[in-house]
Amino acid sequence: MYSTTDRVSFNEVSRLAMTIRLLHKNTHPKPILVLIGTKVDLEPQRIVSELEGKKLAESLNARFYEVSSRDDYNEVARIFRETANVSRLNMV
Repeated sequence: MYSTTDRVSFNEVSRLAMTIRLLHKNTHPKPILVLIGTKVDLEPQRIVSELEGKKLAESLNARFYEVSSRDDYNEVARIFRETANVSRLNMV
């Protein structure tokens, strides 16, 4: 997860994803990576474009979403439920 208004948080994503993969290199199933750009309601302060987020998610083989937890908390909850369901299915 990163803030679309904070380049530093976006730049940390690759390092965190690599750490997750290293910690789970011998586990099955492999972790499902989800990249979420937050604070899309703050468009005037946006620093990280949606395209940058999509490209990074693609390079990490991660699902990608952009959300505003302020404007649509239900969307955030839906993403977590969907990811949990996919993860559960991968365990079978």
